[in-house]
Amino acid sequence: MTQPDPTTPEPGLFDEPARVQIPGQRKPRTTRPPAPRTTSPGEVVNDMDLIEAVLKLAKEPGYVLIADGGHSGVEGSVWRRRTRTGPEVDRAATHEALAVRQLLCQGLLTRGGLHVVTRGRHETQARSVLVPDSTQKLSRRLGAYRRPTAWGPGSRDEGAVQ
Repeated sequence: MTQPDPTTPEPGLFDEPARVQIPGQRKPRTTRPPAPRTTSPGEVVNDMDLIEAVLKLAKEPGYVLIADGGHSGVEGSVWRRRTRTGPEVDRAATHEALAVRQLLCQGLLTRGGLHVVTRGRHETQARSVLVPDSTQKLSRRLGAYRRPTAWGPGSRDEGAVQ
């Protein structure tokens, strides 16, 4: 009877090769799996009109993020300011919030400092959402492009998120 070669892996469970550690031999280097992205926006927004409108609204009146406890990824829920300088905020629509989260994850929007805001009768702290200069330049450039006819009539002139 022949002796099995100790350097070849033996067949393991479910036809996976069994890794046998030979005394005196170094452990094989394993590669780490990539860390899970905690900033994943979830659904991807592919509506250019919505992205343009969100970028305009992020500048004036602005968005804030209010921590809501167990939310993973981009911290908290997205709220829209009523005025640029006032403390009152309203919850952003779902499609608008998805676009804000996507722009935050892509680095086109950034998180700012903490501010006290009012939602209804409650005051709470919220983190502002800032529009970097590079994103403002991109937004102006996108606004100057001619809209492709294949996209159909758009809401570029309306300026508000439905």
